[in-house]
Amino acid sequence: MPPLPAYELHDALSLDRPVLRGLRDDFDCSSTIVTEYVSHRLTQNVRDKACSAFLAVTPQGSIRTGSRIAGFFTLSPTSIDRQSADDWKRAHQQKLPLPYGEVGAYKLGWFARHRAYPEFSTTLFGEVLLTLERQPISAQLLVLDLAEPHVLRPRRFFENQGFRTLPNSPQQRTMLLRL
Repeated sequence: MPPLPAYELHDALSLDRPVLRGLRDDFDCSSTIVTEYVSHRLTQNVRDKACSAFLAVTPQGSIRTGSRIAGFFTLSPTSIDRQSADDWKRAHQQKLPLPYGEVGAYKLGWFARHRAYPEFSTTLFGEVLLTLERQPISAQLLVLDLAEPHVLRPRRFFENQGFRTLPNSPQQRTMLLRL
């Protein structure tokens, strides 16, 4: 098993287009759907502000030569309606201050690691949490939709990270971020 890679986390918007193109072309996570998304749609989604993308890039040589995407994830703001949040709070016996309207959340849209680094998922998920701490929009929950075809990690991985079922939506998992 190869060791965990040394990496630097980059916002996809911070990278030059030629550099990003070279990194995208080398990405392979064993899933055609995810690999094609990175190669063909990731940059456009970020430019269209559909999501923010963060790339864990190995710093071999320089970012222009010998680097690769060790893993990546996307985040986008979303919300949970008040009734679902109430149900989640009761079902999981969690403290969750509820505003009158919807509860602020982030959606973890895409989450994958390069096939060369099979043990990198937990480290990459740690980066998700650190990135959320630096976001300007406050949120109480992190949402993951397991029904989407690009969610590759087994449910158990996300449950081990603290995700719980949203009672009215069995394909969605939520994780309490902060009180």
